[in-house]
Amino acid sequence: MTANDSIAKTVKNLTARGVPLFRDAKRDPDGNNQCCIKDHDDNRGKFMQMLPGNMQEAAIKRLNV
Repeated sequence: MTANDSIAKTVKNLTARGVPLFRDAKRDPDGNNQCCIKDHDDNRGKFMQMLPGNMQEAAIKRLNV
């Protein structure tokens, strides 16, 4: 299993159920895999797979000093 498998499975499950993607899954500069969806009312949502070494993890570690 690769680091991208989890987000890929999420995208596959969503699109199989007719949920349109607003943005395909990709690795963002913050070090996480993300994809965005849009519902029939044009509301947007984001799925994020936090990966080791991402910017959020580093910030949390700095707060716990």
